[in-house]
Amino acid sequence: MRSIRTIILLLLLLYLPAFGEDISSINKPLADYLKLFENKAVAVSDNKKYDLLRKGRIGVMVTEITDEIRTKSGLPEKKGVSVKEVFSDTSAIEGGIKKEDIILEINGAEVVNVPQFLSLAGTYRAGEELTLSLWRNSEKIIKKITLKPFPEENHPDFDVLYLSVPVDETTTLRTIITKPKTGTKHPAVLLIQGLSCVSVDYPFDNVLPYQNPYKSILYSLTEKGFVTMRVEKSGIGDSTGTPAKDIDFNREVLGFQKALEVLKSYDFVDKEKVFIFGHSMGGVMAPVIANNITVKGIIVFGTIGRPMVEYELENDFRQHLLRGEDFVDLEQEMRKKEAFLYHFYIEKLTPGEIIEKYPDCKDYFDDENHMYGRHYMFLQQLYDLNLSEKWKNVNTDVLAIWGKSDFVSAPGDHKLIADIVNNYHKGKGTCIEMEHIDHYFLNASSMSGSYKNITEKKNDLQFNPVIIEKMDEWMNNIIKE
Repeated sequence: MRSIRTIILLLLLLYLPAFGEDISSINKPLADYLKLFENKAVAVSDNKKYDLLRKGRIGVMVTEITDEIRTKSGLPEKKGVSVKEVFSDTSAIEGGIKKEDIILEINGAEVVNVPQFLSLAGTYRAGEELTLSLWRNSEKIIKKITLKPFPEENHPDFDVLYLSVPVDETTTLRTIITKPKTGTKHPAVLLIQGLSCVSVDYPFDNVLPYQNPYKSILYSLTEKGFVTMRVEKSGIGDSTGTPAKDIDFNREVLGFQKALEVLKSYDFVDKEKVFIFGHSMGGVMAPVIANNITVKGIIVFGTIGRPMVEYELENDFRQHLLRGEDFVDLEQEMRKKEAFLYHFYIEKLTPGEIIEKYPDCKDYFDDENHMYGRHYMFLQQLYDLNLSEKWKNVNTDVLAIWGKSDFVSAPGDHKLIADIVNNYHKGKGTCIEMEHIDHYFLNASSMSGSYKNITEKKNDLQFNPVIIEKMDEWMNNIIKE
């Protein structure tokens, strides 16, 4: 059952995870974090004080060491990573690294495999010098390189700014702004992405149609006159701080809230016309943030409107059916999952405690601290959140969109969000369902088609731009009111 568990909360499926084990900041109540808001927002002119160094780029594509590579190279032990390609105009090519070199160590740290190499390489910043231990022509050699920065996104028709938001003394988050070139104030959109601990910086995705849906959405909105902001989570990309997978829900909310505050302070943004776009888990965070900072409107897509136990049971059941599970086996699995969710969310047992008491639940976890790629406290805090109360207190217009091919979220949650908003603020909640769009903004004809595209790694579906037109239309209508 583990293979399907990894999909249950695919509240955003993208590229590489973060690494790290520092959990010193977890489990603080949100109220404690909000005390940090007593400081004035950072103005654009002051942003240089918080500039982040760009992440360094070695400039190689690497693969695992196979038996064939080991035999061909004469490598004594099966360790390191093999260089498959060296990219032009990079630190690697200038430092003399060649195709088929085997990277054994970086600054004395042994390279074990590709994920560990990527994690290790990602800890260095532009300008740092690395000493690489290589295996070439059946002997060990040393090469020194000075890291060049990762390239930045750019566009000929609008500005792309790499700025930052200080959260506290240990954490500064990279923000990526897209803005029209005209000097007037513009409406703005803050993206709050999904659950995964992955980068939202796409400097290599430069050919239309863009591979990343977020880039397609935000670039198109900027072409239509909107400023947009993305935020790299803690410890991801250029951002400093505890790795995102080890922070709790409240701390992640704080980072996005600080970013929204700064976005509204920019001299090119009309602070009365700022929207939040929350995708997936971002749609859960959106009303929490809007309870503290007024926004013009909120758009959520493919999100959750109920407590996690209810959501997970329905989502798990739906995905098992898509997988073609036997009905008798499925009922047995759902009974087991129901008991597990009670122990985890209601009794508040840790993964370690659950594994010790109920060993057959081990496969629900990544390890003794993580589930769905996040620290268990993130999820337990999420369960404690009264989402209905948060949506009740959002006195702004809300658009809840569900794609009919979305197998990760449910239509009922989106209708519920609109109903709650309308119950307390008549006429401010809208729910729509859209054909041929899945959780990942791809043009899928059905849930089954989307599910197969993800689970079978077909990657043959294209971005569906219908979401852009609906967002633009709705936001402009709200602005005109």
